[in-house]
Amino acid sequence: MQYCLEELRLLCFVLHCFHNNLYISDSDYRTQTATSSDDESDGVSSLSSSNASQQRIASTTKKAYRIILTNNQLTTTENLRDLLKTTKYNTKELQCSIDALTETLYMPSNTADMINDEFVSPVRAMCCLRAVSEQGGFIPLKVITSNLVGLQCGVRLCIYQAVKKMLQRDRKSSDGDQWFQ
Repeated sequence: MQYCLEELRLLCFVLHCFHNNLYISDSDYRTQTATSSDDESDGVSSLSSSNASQQRIASTTKKAYRIILTNNQLTTTENLRDLLKTTKYNTKELQCSIDALTETLYMPSNTADMINDEFVSPVRAMCCLRAVSEQGGFIPLKVITSNLVGLQCGVRLCIYQAVKKMLQRDRKSSDGDQWFQ
């Protein structure tokens, strides 16, 4: 049950950022990081340029943190938000929409960008923000670890389900004649 609560927190975090326009699209992020690296010709390391680009993205008029969402993540977030407004609790359509959003969050298409900047992933961003204490500083590891284990379990379960669906589709398309059977 604990992993469900962490997944719910993640979904609420993404929906909250989406609803309040506290996100930047992946393509806009790439444009900003490309121009920031072109502007920095004084030999500054890529780590500090990554931090500088993240600070520019994070600094808005509200001084709020912005997450970075791919086009798939934007589409699935919008679909889930619309379904939450119109469908009844526990419908198959709503469950599929939640599954689609978690799948795009846990298995994003912008993984190459994450090599340059770890906070491109909304999941990583939420994990880091969960570790910040309200009083300042960070929550002790003993406390935050149990929260992150719940999310890690959700990630693994989601990836397992996605791989299982892919294998079932492959099996159906090849009439069940697979090398792994």
